[in-house]
Amino acid sequence: VFRFWDSQAQEIMTPRTEIISLSSDSNVRNFKDIYAEHSHSRFPVYEGSEDNIIGIISTKDILMGISKKKTDDETKIKEIIRKPYFVPETKRNFEIFNEMRLSGDKIAIIIDEYGGLSGVMTLKKLLEEKDMFSEKYLLRWFHLQDLPQILLTVGVAYVISELCLVLWGGEPMVMANLI
Repeated sequence: VFRFWDSQAQEIMTPRTEIISLSSDSNVRNFKDIYAEHSHSRFPVYEGSEDNIIGIISTKDILMGISKKKTDDETKIKEIIRKPYFVPETKRNFEIFNEMRLSGDKIAIIIDEYGGLSGVMTLKKLLEEKDMFSEKYLLRWFHLQDLPQILLTVGVAYVISELCLVLWGGEPMVMANLI
């Protein structure tokens, strides 16, 4: 049985060969061209080599800048990037999920053991992997009248372990001491 807290970033990341990124020398016009073909909400920004990620550019930041007349087509991407969130590829997904949830980051740059770019992971991808144990789904899944059937179907220990993960972000064995 696949357990969210057992998997590592390298298992669900988008590999570096599939990443759409922008050079720090790019401007908003270049961004629009890339966005027209790849409508992601965030893109890694590199300087020099694509292994050297220096930031994240968000479509929301671009649109906000344009609407406030702080950005135009010639504005350099480097001027409006956000700080990247770097994660080793061996880090467990539940840790990444909890850190991203607390920090507000929506994309993580996955690095290999040598510090090179390995891939990217989005909060959306983590939620897809987390699947039915995401907080929204869990709240819809647990209706008090259904609880006896759920407990019979998947087992009390399983439900408690998943609740520990979702509510506190910890592993069941660690969280059992707190309950």
